[in-house]
Amino acid sequence: MARVYNSRKRILVTGGAGFLGSHLIDRLLSDGHEVLCVDNLFTGTKRNIEHLHTNPRFEFLRHDVTPYLSLKPSTAPRAQNPWRLRNPRSSSAGASKMY
Repeated sequence: MARVYNSRKRILVTGGAGFLGSHLIDRLLSDGHEVLCVDNLFTGTKRNIEHLHTNPRFEFLRHDVTPYLSLKPSTAPRAQNPWRLRNPRSSSAGASKMY
Protein backbone atom coordinates (compact mmCIF):
# COMPACT_ATOMS: atom_id res chain seq x y z
CA MET A 1 0.00 0.00 0.00
CA ALA A 2 1.48 3.34 -1.05
CA ARG A 3 1.69 6.11 1.50
CA VAL A 4 -0.27 9.27 0.76
CA TYR A 5 2.07 12.15 1.60
CA ASN A 6 -0.51 14.89 1.53
CA SER A 7 -2.52 13.29 4.35
CA ARG A 8 -2.42 14.31 8.00
CA LYS A 9 0.89 13.57 9.72
CA ARG A 10 2.02 13.18 13.33
CA ILE A 11 4.91 15.59 13.81
CA LEU A 12 7.38 16.00 16.70
CA VAL A 13 8.63 19.55 17.32
CA THR A 14 11.49 19.93 19.78
CA GLY A 15 11.83 23.40 21.24
CA GLY A 16 8.17 24.02 20.46
CA ALA A 17 7.61 26.44 23.35
CA GLY A 18 10.12 28.90 21.91
CA PHE A 19 9.32 31.72 19.51
CA LEU A 20 10.13 29.86 16.29
CA GLY A 21 8.83 26.49 17.47
CA SER A 22 5.47 27.87 18.60
CA HIS A 23 4.93 29.58 15.24
CA LEU A 24 5.90 26.39 13.42
CA ILE A 25 3.36 24.47 15.52
CA ASP A 26 0.66 27.04 14.70
CA ARG A 27 1.32 26.48 11.00
CA LEU A 28 1.39 22.69 11.28
CA LEU A 29 -1.89 22.61 13.19
CA SER A 30 -3.53 24.97 10.70
CA ASP A 31 -2.45 22.56 7.95
CA GLY A 32 -4.32 19.78 9.80
CA HIS A 33 -1.39 17.84 11.29
CA GLU A 34 -1.07 16.35 14.79
CA VAL A 35 1.81 17.85 16.81
CA LEU A 36 3.75 16.64 19.82
CA CYS A 37 5.70 19.54 21.33
CA VAL A 38 8.73 18.60 23.45
CA ASP A 39 10.46 21.39 25.34
CA ASN A 40 12.45 21.72 28.57
CA LEU A 41 11.29 25.35 29.03
CA PHE A 42 14.84 26.60 29.64
CA THR A 43 14.44 29.34 27.04
CA GLY A 44 10.88 28.76 25.82
CA THR A 45 7.77 29.65 27.83
CA LYS A 46 4.36 28.07 28.32
CA ARG A 47 2.88 31.43 27.36
CA ASN A 48 3.94 30.79 23.73
CA ILE A 49 1.82 27.61 23.53
CA GLU A 50 -0.98 28.16 26.08
CA HIS A 51 -3.46 28.97 23.29
CA LEU A 52 -2.86 25.48 21.86
CA HIS A 53 -3.84 23.37 24.89
CA THR A 54 -7.49 23.21 23.82
CA ASN A 55 -6.56 21.84 20.40
CA PRO A 56 -7.16 18.06 20.35
CA ARG A 57 -4.33 17.59 17.81
CA PHE A 58 -1.73 19.21 20.11
CA GLU A 59 0.17 17.58 22.96
CA PHE A 60 2.91 19.08 25.16
CA LEU A 61 5.66 17.11 26.91
CA ARG A 62 8.09 18.89 29.21
CA HIS A 63 11.34 17.02 28.65
CA ASP A 64 15.01 17.76 27.99
CA VAL A 65 16.17 15.81 24.93
CA THR A 66 19.82 16.93 24.97
CA PRO A 67 21.29 14.37 27.41
CA TYR A 68 19.94 11.53 25.28
CA LEU A 69 21.18 12.75 21.91
CA SER A 70 23.75 10.30 20.58
CA LEU A 71 25.26 10.69 17.13
CA LYS A 72 27.63 7.96 16.06
CA PRO A 73 29.90 8.31 13.04
CA SER A 74 28.90 6.28 10.06
CA THR A 75 31.09 3.64 8.48
CA ALA A 76 29.90 4.68 5.02
CA PRO A 77 32.38 6.20 2.57
CA ARG A 78 32.98 9.93 2.90
CA ALA A 79 30.64 10.96 0.07
CA GLN A 80 27.77 8.87 1.44
CA ASN A 81 28.20 9.77 5.12
CA PRO A 82 25.31 12.04 6.20
CA TRP A 83 26.96 12.93 9.56
CA ARG A 84 30.00 14.61 8.07
CA LEU A 85 29.87 18.39 8.26
CA ARG A 86 31.88 20.95 6.37
CA ASN A 87 33.92 23.35 8.45
CA PRO A 88 33.91 26.69 6.57
CA ARG A 89 36.78 28.10 8.66
CA SER A 90 39.34 25.49 7.67
CA SER A 91 40.50 24.98 4.14
CA SER A 92 43.30 23.27 2.34
CA ALA A 93 44.19 24.89 -1.00
CA GLY A 94 40.67 26.28 -1.25
CA ALA A 95 38.86 23.03 -0.47
CA SER A 96 36.91 22.60 2.74
CA LYS A 97 37.90 19.78 5.03
CA MET A 98 35.30 17.18 5.92
CA TYR A 99 34.71 16.10 9.52
